[in-house]
Amino acid sequence: MSKKSKIITGLGAASTLAAATDFFLCRTLFDQTLNRKKLKKGKQLSLADADLNDEQKTRRHKELLLCKKWLQNVAVDKVSVESEDGLQLVGMIYPSHDHTSHRWAIVLHDYACCKEDMRTVARAFHEQGYHVLTPDARAHGESEGSLISLGWNERKDLLRWIDAVLEMDAQAEIVLYGISMGADTILFCPQDKLPAAVRCIIEDGGYTSVYDILSWQMTHYYKMPPFPILDSMGVLVKQKMKFGIRKASALPKMERAVLPTLFLHGEKDVHVPCDMAFALYDACQSVKDLYIVENSGHRANMYEQPKEYYQRIFRFLDAHMK
Repeated sequence: MSKKSKIITGLGAASTLAAATDFFLCRTLFDQTLNRKKLKKGKQLSLADADLNDEQKTRRHKELLLCKKWLQNVAVDKVSVESEDGLQLVGMIYPSHDHTSHRWAIVLHDYACCKEDMRTVARAFHEQGYHVLTPDARAHGESEGSLISLGWNERKDLLRWIDAVLEMDAQAEIVLYGISMGADTILFCPQDKLPAAVRCIIEDGGYTSVYDILSWQMTHYYKMPPFPILDSMGVLVKQKMKFGIRKASALPKMERAVLPTLFLHGEKDVHVPCDMAFALYDACQSVKDLYIVENSGHRANMYEQPKEYYQRIFRFLDAHMK
């Protein structure tokens, strides 16, 4: 074999190895992030626990005790809808004690959580006279599905839940509340296409786009540059879930926003950087407000300053749920 042939052969082998490595890393990232089967069997992960300091954990424990007592005195109805692609999605409804109320809160959980994790928020809305719906996102909890799209395909499921509420109450006035992935499920919706019954949005810990949050995860958890692995993963996402991770962005939706929106974010959130809250807020063209919770991490805001947190929410809703 000539020297030139050896060089060409070596380059070819190196190229093949690089491609194989790229595919392996891409597949690993996809499975560990977006494949339900890779989550701990029978147990949802809880990223928030790592972000709670001792005081926040104490407040959370007290909230859970209050929720336990609350659940003894509130009706709970299990409901389901079918997604656009044929999945059975499951949710829980906590009907208001005020049977004349037409105010509804649809409360969406974060990635790798479930509807039961939203009981503290559900209780807060319920005590303000709201009927509360807490769905399990696709590929979470009791809902069917194997792949997680970080809010993009889930946004279509949200439309089914909104329709379900309107079937139960044609006069419903709906607020959409979500944390992180739940927040983006809401923010990814084109607001001008939502039913008029949807009046306000409360988002906590949302990210700017699927690409941006995956890029952040790669940089800060895997200690790897996003390119080229993330672009290769984008091809896999396109094949498996029929959307582009760069296209799945909340920013263009915020530029056409029409609904009053309250942005909430933890100052010390290491899972979704606080800069994303500012980017979303700046892009939003509707009536808006922003509350950055000092000394708070991911999904810790309601435990860092619980009184102020809910006062801000219900003050905003009282002003705009009209």
